[in-house]
Amino acid sequence: MDIDETGKVLREYIFENKGINTPFGKAEYISSNNPLGQGGNGIVYLFRMNNKEIAIKFLLSDQSEKRSRFKAEFFNTNYVRNNLINVVNMIHYGELAITGEVMVPYIIMPRYAQNLKLYRQNKGTICESDFLNIAKFLFSTLESIHTAGIIHRDIKPENILVDETGKFLLSDFGIAHYEKAAFPIDNKTKMRNRLANYLFSAPEQLDYRAELTNAADIYSMGQILYWYAFGVTNRGVDCRRIASEYEWSIGTIYDSVIGKCLMNEPENRFQSIDEISKFIADSQKKETEIDPFDDMYTFQDAVLSVFPEFYDQVYEVRGKYDSGYRPVGNGDDPQRAAKQRPHYAERSRKDPFPRCKTDRRYTYYFRLKMLIFQ
Repeated sequence: MDIDETGKVLREYIFENKGINTPFGKAEYISSNNPLGQGGNGIVYLFRMNNKEIAIKFLLSDQSEKRSRFKAEFFNTNYVRNNLINVVNMIHYGELAITGEVMVPYIIMPRYAQNLKLYRQNKGTICESDFLNIAKFLFSTLESIHTAGIIHRDIKPENILVDETGKFLLSDFGIAHYEKAAFPIDNKTKMRNRLANYLFSAPEQLDYRAELTNAADIYSMGQILYWYAFGVTNRGVDCRRIASEYEWSIGTIYDSVIGKCLMNEPENRFQSIDEISKFIADSQKKETEIDPFDDMYTFQDAVLSVFPEFYDQVYEVRGKYDSGYRPVGNGDDPQRAAKQRPHYAERSRKDPFPRCKTDRRYTYYFRLKMLIFQ
């Protein structure tokens, strides 16, 4: 029986019985907002159990390989659940016998409010904090699944769910690759399988000869970040930049992160989330490092506000309560210097060294030789 026929039989069974029976009681079918979602091999319906809404995902394909993947999605992911962060809660795996010939596997999950695609549409204007929230979610989630030995391979907005509190969760591990030695069920996916969507998948996922690594998920993450900022994915043409379109403090850094994530060759991308985190930390440190010349520029402005003649000249300054000075060498005429920088001459003659004074009785002597230049 093909997928369409199985889907029709399942739908008629649910309508006729007003739900399905589970080991925990009857899941009552909710007529509105159904189905919640549908893909190439499965469908998700909304049910109610003990006055709580739940979502049940059904696999419509009868191919043994796809059924193995569906079963592995539940058992393997739950096997390492304590080590995972921001992953949907899959409550129960079951098999619904509709007729003697039709058996449909299913997974029970909580009902989530929406997916990331709808979330972004409803947001309208994207602000920096929104962007950082999704970035932090992706970093922590991918780091946890990669550490556990899982390559998701299908990261896209429809597979990122959002609960009522606004928390993001990664879903749909149906085509994930699980490191065989670390999990109880072999889900029959090979590292070279050509799988996943086109818009968000890495170039090597479209080539059955290429071997996939964590860098494939990192590419998809880069596409998610780019899409979240601009509403479209990037395929290497007319690349837009966050720093050019948003007045965000992190714009330049994340432009660099996204750019490297989206490199065509896997070896040219970041190879891990830890590498990305270190890159961001180093970039932020460079941006916040103190420039020793900043104080010199401030000092220059202070002196020139009192002595515009100092511009581009060497002077020896000496004084007591006043500021006596004389040119050293063949300096330019003071009037000429003032004309070159009239805005300095127009400033009030404020003392450029206020921190040298303690009270009115102070006496300061200074002998200063300097070249002020611009």
